[in-house]
Amino acid sequence: MKVWVSVLFLLTSLLFSCQKESGHASTSPKDLPKDIYANGLDFIKLGDTLSNFDLNEFSIDRVEDSLEERGGYKWLTRTVHLDSGVLVLEGNFIDERQFNDLQLEFSTLNRLRVGSPHFQTAEGVSVGKSMADLLAANEGKDFRVTVLPSNGLVDLEDPEGHIHYLIEADQTVFSVILEQANRLSVIPPENLIKYIVVM
Repeated sequence: MKVWVSVLFLLTSLLFSCQKESGHASTSPKDLPKDIYANGLDFIKLGDTLSNFDLNEFSIDRVEDSLEERGGYKWLTRTVHLDSGVLVLEGNFIDERQFNDLQLEFSTLNRLRVGSPHFQTAEGVSVGKSMADLLAANEGKDFRVTVLPSNGLVDLEDPEGHIHYLIEADQTVFSVILEQANRLSVIPPENLIKYIVVM
């Protein structure tokens, strides 16, 4: 009980430290750097400490911190709500047997999920673009294909970096993908990118 109260206190402290000060002059999300790299965004990179990520300079609706638990691990998730969508920042996975508040406080960015069309890759690909747009912008690339049926998504991993494109799909597509050698060809060209993930 003591540990849980302590964790709640830490998460609350982190959340309030991210709130914009009253009267603080902030930029519009349109002014944010828009480039997605293989190691993150201009203002937050893989390996950066989440507690040092200053949100005061950005125009945001709200920030939600949560402690996730799965498969014997715990990690901090910070969801940043922008006018155009969300950024989901996930900290490093901590073995629950060795979990303590200090590890949570110094949690580093392990995975970044972009759910806003404002941000784009060097090829000009963003959330909301279609499968056809993705392939046209990355002609000749041999994406690694993984089906995620429980999430209704297909994961296309860029072989040249740590960028994953999560494409919306249905059960029919999953079944055909598993049977075909050329898996990319069976994903409908009109299917949209729901998230771009850097990990």
